[in-house]
This record gives sequence, structure tokens and C-alpha cells, in this order.
Amino acid sequence: MPSNEVYTLVRGPKALNHTTRYQDFSNQAFSVSFKATKPVGVTSLGFYGPYATPSAVYRLKFNVYEVADFSSKKSRRLITSVDRTIEAYQDRLFYIDFDEPLRCPEKTWIRIEFMLNGPATSMCRKIFPDYRQPGGLIFDFYSSSKQMPEIKYVLL
Repeated sequence: MPSNEVYTLVRGPKALNHTTRYQDFSNQAFSVSFKATKPVGVTSLGFYGPYATPSAVYRLKFNVYEVADFSSKKSRRLITSVDRTIEAYQDRLFYIDFDEPLRCPEKTWIRIEFMLNGPATSMCRKIFPDYRQPGGLIFDFYSSSKQMPEIKYVLL
């Protein structure tokens, strides 16, 4: 049974305050890959909104996979797919929430492949390969995009 407390993993210098770079994420697939030292349930993913305009509409499409081996697409198992249109605002993150936490077994790679069609967005200035969280939980990241600055999760 998942815990009731939702934790937030912030990937890089404190998100919006330190963002000085931007990128157009349209019409190209990007990814964030991670594994955790304990089982977690991802409850939502946070994305940057528009960089240069007060608001914008984005079409966000992504697939979440459990990955056994990065060298072969055959070793992936689809966990969920999302295709949503969302209005986002400058200097704010927007979130995609899941009805049920996405189960991420311990020490198993999870890959989120996404396309964010719309105007250029802010992005993390720097991200790190690992993050230490409360209770001894460690997230390791592999070759990840600088979009998606927050991942919200519960302990399973």
C-alpha cells in the first residue's frame, strides 16, 4: 500500500529561480530515465511552461516504459501512455497527474519519452546524475533531458 505522503524530487538548481535557458521541445522525442533504490509510485510529472509568452497551449505526448536494457527497444515494457493538451503559464510549472501512482520497482530503469509541442519552454540550467531523498532513497538518472524539473512520488 502506498504511503499517503507525496514527496517532490527537484532535478537541478531550484527550478524557476535559476532558469536562464530555454529550448523548443516540439516535434522531437526527449527522455528522462531513472531508477530508485526503493520502490516508488510516481504521482505526477512537472514541466516548465512558456519561456517568452505569458501563457501558451501545449500538446504533451509521452510513454512511460520499464526498461531492462537500454541497448534494445525489445527489452521495454509500456507502463502508460499520455496525450493531453494543456494551457501553461510563464514562470510556473504545469503538472500531469496520474489517477493511480505509476509503480516503479526498486533498481529498475524507468524511461519517460516525451514530445512537448508548443512554444519554447524554460529548462533546468544543470541536472545531476543522482539525488538523495528522505529516508535513504536515491534516484539515479541516465542521459536525461533538462525539461521535466519535478517528479512527485510516494513510497510503496
